[in-house]
Amino acid sequence: MDGECLFCQRTAKILYRIDRKKRLYFSALQGQAAATLPDEWRELEDKQGRAAGNLALIEDYKSSDEQRWRGADAVFRSLCLVGGIWKAAWILHHLPYSVKNYLYQLIARNRHRFSGSKKACELPSEDFAERFVP
Repeated sequence: MDGECLFCQRTAKILYRIDRKKRLYFSALQGQAAATLPDEWRELEDKQGRAAGNLALIEDYKSSDEQRWRGADAVFRSLCLVGGIWKAAWILHHLPYSVKNYLYQLIARNRHRFSGSKKACELPSEDFAERFVP
C-alpha cells in the first residue's frame, strides 16, 4: 500500500477489521519489507505520471510456499485469506486480466480523490500498529 495515501490507509484498516484470523500484516510500498518486491511493483506513478496502484501481497512470506499477488488479484486474495463471506471474492480472480486490471487501475488512479478532504489519517490503535512491518 502507498503509505502516504489515505485511501490505502483506510483500505488497510478495513482489511484489519475483517481479518479475525490475523493473517494479514501491512507494509507501505516505501518500507523495507516492500524492498524485496520487483521495482515495477513499488512504483507509485505510471508512465504518464498519474497515480498508479500497486497493492502487493506476499502470502506465506519467506517460506517455501511463498506466493506473490499484485493489483486486483492481491485484493481478491486478501479477501479470500480473511475468510468468512469475504472468501467469495476469490471468484473474481477468474475474471479476464484485462477487465480486472482496467477496473483496478481506474480506482488506483483516482484513489486520492476517494480519500476525501482530510489531510491526515488518525493514528492506528496499538493492536493495528503491531500488524505493520517495516
